[in-house]
Amino acid sequence: MWPFSDPKPHVTSIEYKRVRGYLYSEGFSRQELADVDMLFLGDMEKDSSYNRGIDAKELEEKIKWLREHPSRHHLEPNKIDKLEEVLRKKI
Repeated sequence: MWPFSDPKPHVTSIEYKRVRGYLYSEGFSRQELADVDMLFLGDMEKDSSYNRGIDAKELEEKIKWLREHPSRHHLEPNKIDKLEEVLRKKI
């Protein structure tokens, strides 16, 4: 294994910014994007670049949380589906 390669596929901070822009163009409001940011930005700011980003397990856990706690955010089920679809394509 190459010593500098990532251990698992993940969404990088650059890809996340592109996804965010795409979601806005697909009708996500600023409030909905703020909810998404609150959920995922911690993964973008991890202490080391080696761990930085959103991996498949983290995505699954956070999508599950969104579905189980609809009163804690502003995302409708169809927007959660869209978010999951777009991020999964980047992993």
